[in-house]
Amino acid sequence: MIGDSVIDPIYLIDNTFVDWTKEILQKNTLTVYLDKSLGDLRPFVKEMVKETDKMLDIKFKFKRKEKKADIRFYQKYQVHSDPLVIGFAEYYDNSHWNILVSRNYDTIAKPWILLHEFGHTLGLEHPFDNYDGDYYVTTNPAGNGATTNDTVMAYKVDGSYPSTWRTADLDALTGIWN
Repeated sequence: MIGDSVIDPIYLIDNTFVDWTKEILQKNTLTVYLDKSLGDLRPFVKEMVKETDKMLDIKFKFKRKEKKADIRFYQKYQVHSDPLVIGFAEYYDNSHWNILVSRNYDTIAKPWILLHEFGHTLGLEHPFDNYDGDYYVTTNPAGNGATTNDTVMAYKVDGSYPSTWRTADLDALTGIWN
């Protein structure tokens, strides 16, 4: 955990995402599948999920079979119909989340992208999103609002790509799940 955020966690919580995840939550557990397409990213994702498990009152359990998992991680050449999208979390068929990271994007950024998309599955939104009536400072992702030093959910990278939750992220996640 890095960063001393001034962001109120309310700006990072998307109640729709929370509700979707609560729909698939069983016995306070979410199951996770790591596709072989992740390659060298598999150990990072596994550790990321394990560390998140330690921080929250919900538990995560790894599954070997894709169809039995609530959250499924993949690396693909195209993750969205918009070719500029480098990561994507989609709630699929009211049954599970797919997290997709682009094979075509900078390898150094991929842990951040995966953490960011994992954040969506746990109920986090971008600080600049206004569709739920709140946003932090600006609705412009590149504007003078939050950076990745404040939250992994920001698009504006300040320094290096983060690979761990920031204080604001943890405050929002524990507010949702603890």
